[in-house]
Amino acid sequence: MARTIDYWYQLIIAQKAITTELTAVDSTSKASVFNLWAYIVAFVMCTLDNVFDLHKNEVDADIAMLKPHSQTWYQALALRFQYGQDTIPGTDQYANTGLSDTAIAAQKIIAQAAVTEVSTATAIGLRVKVVKLVSGSYAQLITAELNAFTAFMNKQKDAGVNIIAQSLPADKLRLTIEVFYDPLILKSDGSRIDGTAATPVLDGIKAYLKALPYNGEYANTRLSNALQQVSGVVFPNITQSQAQYGAFPFTNIDEVYVPDGGYLVFDTAYPVLTYKPHA
Repeated sequence: MARTIDYWYQLIIAQKAITTELTAVDSTSKASVFNLWAYIVAFVMCTLDNVFDLHKNEVDADIAMLKPHSQTWYQALALRFQYGQDTIPGTDQYANTGLSDTAIAAQKIIAQAAVTEVSTATAIGLRVKVVKLVSGSYAQLITAELNAFTAFMNKQKDAGVNIIAQSLPADKLRLTIEVFYDPLILKSDGSRIDGTAATPVLDGIKAYLKALPYNGEYANTRLSNALQQVSGVVFPNITQSQAQYGAFPFTNIDEVYVPDGGYLVFDTAYPVLTYKPHA
């Protein structure tokens, strides 16, 4: 980690103090020639320190990306996919000749990717889950997009690796919550007395789910902590939480849940929120 300018400056001053040839240089003025040169050298050393740190980080990142057969490499590969053109023969790079930065960005439709190893009775290989962004929210790739993405991954993969490319709908979350609220801020229906928000608790739930990392872990306790940050909520009591993926039935969440589709949406058709004033 880079050392500060003051670290290098004090090092120079300490070395000067034990160097007998510099005994006559005894000005304490910050504007003296010696102190100004000491500061300049300290600044240069600090800058060099930061450059070394940046170089190390870039080298480490390049090594991580180049490691064959790593999940990180396949994730980075998925994020580089461009919809609508082929790669340069024999490489995993796009020519992008004549394309503007805006056009290239529009072709990079993969917003998030998650890579995991699977070994089941029906599938063995690397499961690559991807989504795109539509109006700021995660969404499935359409059939043509997923077909093109699958072809790209199969073209670039290492020999012998089975790619299972998927773009899935969101898992659904159902909640039953007792909300103990401050009657000075919220009404009995959960809306704010000052009229600035009609459904602040529902808004807080949706914000928590949207902030979860793709393929990340949902937790009842973390949701409870997030809702306690909503103005007017004293504490929430989550009495039941359930999740559903695909056509499977809803199942109870004991504490944590990783969505099979990679992301969660709140089932607004099933909001069971009861509000109780807390004195």
